[in-house]
Amino acid sequence: MKKIYKGILFLFLLSTQVTLFAMPSMLNYVPNCDTVPNKNLQVTFANYMYDFKGPFQNAGVTTNNSFWYGLEVGLKKAELGIDYLSNAAFVDQRSALYAGPVCYNFKYRLLTEGKDSFSLAIGAYNLGATKYNGLPFEFYYPSPYIIGTKTVRNMRFHLGYQIAILGYKNLDYDKKKNDGAMAGFDTVIIKSKNHPLTLMVDYFSGPMSCVNVGLLQPINSRLSWNLCSFHPLKQHLEPVQSSSVEFPIQYFLGLNYLIPFK
Repeated sequence: MKKIYKGILFLFLLSTQVTLFAMPSMLNYVPNCDTVPNKNLQVTFANYMYDFKGPFQNAGVTTNNSFWYGLEVGLKKAELGIDYLSNAAFVDQRSALYAGPVCYNFKYRLLTEGKDSFSLAIGAYNLGATKYNGLPFEFYYPSPYIIGTKTVRNMRFHLGYQIAILGYKNLDYDKKKNDGAMAGFDTVIIKSKNHPLTLMVDYFSGPMSCVNVGLLQPINSRLSWNLCSFHPLKQHLEPVQSSSVEFPIQYFLGLNYLIPFK
């Protein structure tokens, strides 16, 4: 673990000038049409935390947070990434709320706003994650999506659809598919040439429907921070009598660092 910390710190201390900000290519959960700039590597180091209030607070879940590491590389209109969750309790049946321990993602931008009237991208999360079956639900499955982005004045609006949201193929005894719509917007709420503060709000539907709110700000041309909170609209599966599965409030605090390469 110490080697990981030293490696991240070393990346942060690298100093060459670039004109691009290090920005995640998603809102809070909902993806946007942005990709990591061509021939750039983005490193993400974050802490992910659950806030259990119900039956899981003192049963089965041994910890409420985990370090999360991500690498994304930009290749023209494409983005390829890998994520790693360090705490096994986050990615198996003990909490069953985050795919892993290692999973891959990709995105490809089909249209680009400016050249086209709006942006459009396709992609997938949770590729290669360990799958779990035999419970009232099946997880973690690949989560392909399509997303569009349109700018109106100083706001960007995002709308799309995803299969197996959060990696859940289904989420209850009736085996209903856990597919649904995604929507969101982002806008700069504090204007600054070098340190603009962006508000991000997004929503995904389905049995685990959730509203998510976050902030994003560059520290310099390479490094940015973001803070997100996830608020489920339903605390438990339906019907409550047949399931004790709990959807907790979740938090994500991350640092993103951009490294150009030739």
